[in-house]
Amino acid sequence: SISDLKLHMCLVALMVTKCATAQTISCGSYHSAIVCADDSVRTWGGSPMLGNGTLNQSAVPVTVVGLGGVEWISAGGDFTLAVRQDGTVWGWGNNFAGELGDGTFTSPRLVPVQTQGIVDVEQLATGGSHVLALKTDGSLWAWGDNVYRQLGIGNGPDTAVPVAVTAVTNVVQVAAGH
Repeated sequence: SISDLKLHMCLVALMVTKCATAQTISCGSYHSAIVCADDSVRTWGGSPMLGNGTLNQSAVPVTVVGLGGVEWISAGGDFTLAVRQDGTVWGWGNNFAGELGDGTFTSPRLVPVQTQGIVDVEQLATGGSHVLALKTDGSLWAWGDNVYRQLGIGNGPDTAVPVAVTAVTNVVQVAAGH
């Protein structure tokens, strides 16, 4: 099945990164990302999802430029987001639907940019081109593609900044599909 194949890819990914200990690992549609024990982030696969400042693909892990202190990583369809220890969110890759949350629909971003207007994030889930974020207070926030109303904010357009999903409270875990 597709989920078994994705799990296998993630396990293989863990072996090839040469990280002594992995904190978090995530596989997107065309790339993989891992947070190593030293809180650095390494990625490999297709471009522009690597975050190393180039449009090159890589069959081996490369270090994401200027991003340390990472606790959580989530690889979306063709973008990646990371939560730093200070609760801020940083993203790179394609951004056609505003999935990086930096207030723009500019694409691609070859190095990490900070998601605007959100702090105290403890967990992220990325879909094909949308994001769900769980804050430490149990609130749920969303941004990116809303064509199928997957943000939970009603019939609004795509949004390039995080917005609160007010229909739910006291959230404990998030997940997103394609």
